[in-house]
Amino acid sequence: MDLADFEAAFRREHMPVERAILLLCRPCHRRYDSVGAAARVGGDSTMVRTARQDGTPAKGDVLPISLFPAGHEEFKDLLLDRGEAVIEILYVDGSVDRRTWRISRFTRDSNVRGNLRSRPEFRQGVWQHNGIVKVNVRVGD
Repeated sequence: MDLADFEAAFRREHMPVERAILLLCRPCHRRYDSVGAAARVGGDSTMVRTARQDGTPAKGDVLPISLFPAGHEEFKDLLLDRGEAVIEILYVDGSVDRRTWRISRFTRDSNVRGNLRSRPEFRQGVWQHNGIVKVNVRVGD
């Protein structure tokens, strides 16, 4: 196989890069590596091991949330202009869930990440329990 053809095919297969590479801070990376696949607990419920033995989140656990476009003000401007964004939820088992975020009461003074973290599924302890490892929020495209 021609190396240039392989490289082009490889790049196409792994785009966008956020689906192929998970960038985590050191504590989250260690926790992600220690978990591997989600552990099954009690039938069909899924619980992910956390840094503590009792299953409670370790102090300082913060759900990684990436905004696209990356600039906070640019993201907020586009969100206010378009009225919606796509929330991409990445799970420890490699699955991805996409949802539409339609803003209704969001204003220029609203806190983007604070608004996202206030969602029930992204609250402290809940996201770890559900095996969420990262959230990407995309406006446009």
